[in-house]
Amino acid sequence: MEDKNPCVDFAKLMHQLAAWKRAEYFYLITLEAETIWQRRSVLLYEHGLIKGELEQYDEVLAYFKQSLEVKETQGAQGITEFASTYNNMATLYYKQKKMDLAIEYFQKAIEAYNVKPNSNQELVATLYGNIASVLNGQGKHEETLKSNEKCLNIRINVFPEIYPSLASTYSNISNTFHSMRCHAQALEYA
Repeated sequence: MEDKNPCVDFAKLMHQLAAWKRAEYFYLITLEAETIWQRRSVLLYEHGLIKGELEQYDEVLAYFKQSLEVKETQGAQGITEFASTYNNMATLYYKQKKMDLAIEYFQKAIEAYNVKPNSNQELVATLYGNIASVLNGQGKHEETLKSNEKCLNIRINVFPEIYPSLASTYSNISNTFHSMRCHAQALEYA
């Protein structure tokens, strides 16, 4: 969406220059005056990204949630936008060691992507892999396997037979079987 507001340009420039506080200043000025909901949603999201650079994760989540609320209130149809926000929120919850919330938001991202036919299945596979990683860290190996198998099934359909993402998924499954002391199955995927 084209924006004629020079403060947005300054905010983006400050973001590129890693001048986070200045970028935040210009985003706040712009947010005060913005009335178009689509732009307001984007500005809230981008301000959240700035808060992320400042490692203020609770504030990042607050801005991301506000961005989602604006979209939901207006009946937004941009499924991909919801999915990427959910994914970023999941990543933040993971950084905060809030694993159950991380899984919940990775799943929301998958649901949002799967609403649209022909969605980015490579990204959906990555989201399943992210869930598997969180579950593995929690020692939930059976659930880890299920999520990794979903990831693998998608990647088999998306990628050629020899592909790095496919290889890493096989390795993840093998490592999970190894953690479960199922060495014969681990060798099948190694």
